[in-house]
Amino acid sequence: MKTFEYLTPMPEFEYVKPSSLKEALGLLSQEGAVPIAGGTDLTILLADWRVVPKLVVDITGLGLS
Repeated sequence: MKTFEYLTPMPEFEYVKPSSLKEALGLLSQEGAVPIAGGTDLTILLADWRVVPKLVVDITGLGLS
């Protein structure tokens, strides 16, 4: 089994995928909430501990394009 000691753990957070825009807006009004729509940029920021969210709100599929 390989181990990756050189990897630093990412911060812990809650992940939520709301089913409506109204629900998403309510969740995003909470302190420490950040939106994602894919997550590539957020993953990089999390890995470097530049962003430490309490709540990640996935807004994919809410028709916000």
